[in-house]
Amino acid sequence: MNVKSGRFKLSSVTPSLSLLVVSVLLLLMAPRLSSWVMQRLGKSAQPADPKFELAYDTIRELGNTAPGYGGLGGFNSYGITQLEYDRWRQLNGKPIRDLVEIENQEVRAIYQMHWQDGDCGRHLSPLDVTCLDSAVSFGVPQTKQLLANLPTDPTEAALEVVSRRERLRRSQLRPPLTPGKQLALRDGLRRDRILADLVADLPTQVIPSPMPEAVSPLPAAALSAEQIYSKIKPVTVEVWNSSHQGIASTAAGIILSPNGLILTNHHVVERNPSPSVKLADGRQFRGTVTSFDPELDLALIQLKRVNGLPITPFAISTAQVKVGDRVYAIGSPRGESWKMSSSQVIELNSTCANGTSPLRCIRTPDGFLQPGNSGGPLIDGSGQVIGVNRAVQQSTGEGVSIPIETIQDFLAQRMGQPHLIDPLPRRSRRWF
Repeated sequence: MNVKSGRFKLSSVTPSLSLLVVSVLLLLMAPRLSSWVMQRLGKSAQPADPKFELAYDTIRELGNTAPGYGGLGGFNSYGITQLEYDRWRQLNGKPIRDLVEIENQEVRAIYQMHWQDGDCGRHLSPLDVTCLDSAVSFGVPQTKQLLANLPTDPTEAALEVVSRRERLRRSQLRPPLTPGKQLALRDGLRRDRILADLVADLPTQVIPSPMPEAVSPLPAAALSAEQIYSKIKPVTVEVWNSSHQGIASTAAGIILSPNGLILTNHHVVERNPSPSVKLADGRQFRGTVTSFDPELDLALIQLKRVNGLPITPFAISTAQVKVGDRVYAIGSPRGESWKMSSSQVIELNSTCANGTSPLRCIRTPDGFLQPGNSGGPLIDGSGQVIGVNRAVQQSTGEGVSIPIETIQDFLAQRMGQPHLIDPLPRRSRRWF
């Protein structure tokens, strides 16, 4: 060190001190160097995103089904254009080469880049899949326009985006209509149609809390029986089963989500994992039992390719319910579809099945519940669903219903679990 000049001369520093300085500099630069290396390799430094992995696998399935046109202005089976491939290689400091030579890790890196740039991870499935494919096929700015002002249901939104893509492709076709342009349009439209089929078959991702709009715990205004019926009938469904002798029987269920998630009793579907479900508007769908709990006697049925259904208005709790309160039930007792009956609560916090059961239920008088009411709603005087009807006690004829608190726990535990693969266990249980 030259004290007078104030200049620092590296040559005057001892070798050990020089090595220390270089080491500190390398440590400070390490994160930037690592990021630079990862970018040069076309890989993301971020951990794997499970949502991206699922969306990317779906796009690969789409790529295996929809061929691409590799000519000028065309795209490969992954929807990637030559121009997009050139841009990506330039961003990563690589020489431009023909699209037909694209490597699998490059395809993945391009999709991961568009997943992040398009913020596709914020969308629920299957809209996230449509966002990803659109970002690669049309670019992020155009995709943001395609995804503007969509329906709230993810499946409806995804199908609307596909419809907009088709219109956009046709509007972008300008004369002269060369064979190359016509071929690119044909294959682009075919990709859109295959994508529409894929997203229609994908399960709609449900928001973590499947409970529909819980109402205020404050006492609600009482409704007339006619008003209650008009409010709850549309969210009540018939669940049809056939015995080994071919005899059809009906029970009930209630709608949890616009895309056809149905809640019913486990004993209703324990011998039939694919029940037929009829809506109040007359439409009929085949359902799949996706989750169940034999002890709680609750099960979930998922309908396929249905959207825009009304949602059951649940109460937050049964804290406001008192003995003597009037309650209502809607079901299909003895073949009378969507029949409503009314009675009064005779006991709260009662045993559900027998004296040894730890589960508690709401108890109603003899004759209120009948065969065909299983799985249907128990409704209070304000039109809020406070439980699911479960059974008739054979010794007394009194009805027992599962309270909303138990339903909330069941849904919180069961939502998001994998769908069942094995058939439901066959148990003999004496319910109605």
